[in-house]
This record gives sequence, C-alpha cells and structure tokens, in this order.
Amino acid sequence: MPTAALTPVPLQVMRFRKPAWWDQPNHPVFIVTLVVLLVFAAWFIWWGFIDDSDDNSSGKLPSATADSSQPATSGPTRPSVAPPRLPEAVSKPTKEGLEATVRFENDAINYAQKTGDVAPLKRVYDLTRCKVCSRLVAVVEKLTENGRYAVGSSYTVVSVSQATVAPSEDGKYNGVVELSLKRDAGRQVESDGRLVQELAASPTSKFQQTLSYENGTWQITGGRLKELGR
Repeated sequence: MPTAALTPVPLQVMRFRKPAWWDQPNHPVFIVTLVVLLVFAAWFIWWGFIDDSDDNSSGKLPSATADSSQPATSGPTRPSVAPPRLPEAVSKPTKEGLEATVRFENDAINYAQKTGDVAPLKRVYDLTRCKVCSRLVAVVEKLTENGRYAVGSSYTVVSVSQATVAPSEDGKYNGVVELSLKRDAGRQVESDGRLVQELAASPTSKFQQTLSYENGTWQITGGRLKELGR
C-alpha cells in the first residue's frame, strides 16, 4: 500500500497563543479573584450551619442537645374520655337494677371504642358463660389495637321494653331484658387521626339479654338479636 507524502506544516501556524490572565496562577487579578471566591464560600458554609430561628439571633451555632423545656409535638391521639361510673342500682336485684346494668353496658361499649379500655365492660360481663360478650370484647379490642379508636359510631339505648326478675332455685336471681339499640355512623382512625375505615350506621334493632344476680351485682350471661331494624 503506498504511503502518502508528509506535508511540512508552515511555521506561522505553529505560533503559540499568549496565555490569558486566568491561565497565569501568579497574575494579581487571578489571586484577588481566588481570595474573593474563598471568602464567599466560607460565608455560605457558616450560614448553612446557623439556626435561622429568632431564639438564635446571637449568631451562635445551635446546640446538639434538644431543649428539654419545649414540649414534643405530635399528631392527634385518642380522645381523653372519663370511664363510665357503675350505678349503684346494679347492686339491687330489681328491674331498675337490670335496666341500669344494660344501660351501663352501652356506655362502656362507647367508652371502649374511643379508648381501647374494656375493663368497665368486663365488670358487667360473665365471660365464662356469655359467648356473645366474649366476641364483643374481642371486636372492640381489634377495633382499637395499635392506638386506633372510633370517632362517632356511638350506640344509643332507644328503649327498654321489658325487664323481668325471677328468683332461682339456688337463692340467686335471674333476669331478662329486652331493649332497642341503634348505632350512629362513624369511622375508625389511626392514633394520628388517619382514616382506617368508615363505620356505617345501623338501624334500631331489638335485642334480648339474660342476666344473673350474684355476689351483690348483676352480670350479663347471654344475649341475642330478636328483631333486625330496617
């Protein structure tokens, strides 16, 4: 393969360009510019670490330790609700005692939905005999686990249509109560207020509960739905 002849480069093309001032490290303008840039860089770094709050107007760097005098902020939490008080009437083997017991149960359910505290509810439940009571406690505990709670969704005793007391063979008393209940619409939320699910309202329905008077108080031993509202 033939080799091309090398053409000599003219000398005037090979002249070197005179370096500009920014290519000359020892040039006075280069040194001044570099110093100015370093000053501005240091100024930005300094202000990047300084707290811009009003409490740090002195210009000192913020302390690495948080101020314990300032309360910690957080999102919404469960509402503070006082537990229902067990009425004195539940200690009497009377119709008034029966009605007071089921009304207290209703208040205890509403309280437990908002707080997760089922202790008042258990005071009027015989969990060894009442399966529906045990299931209700489990439902409330599931509803309120991990700090969740109900907003609204309150139960209301519309009426108590029957309350019957009868002595038993062992000297105790048995009771039967028929009552009508309804539930308002509401929602289940996380401990910080975020929505978990909507809770639909329920129409007025009729229930029957059985109770036993033992050790100076009424306890609910069973319950069933008699008539579903529409």
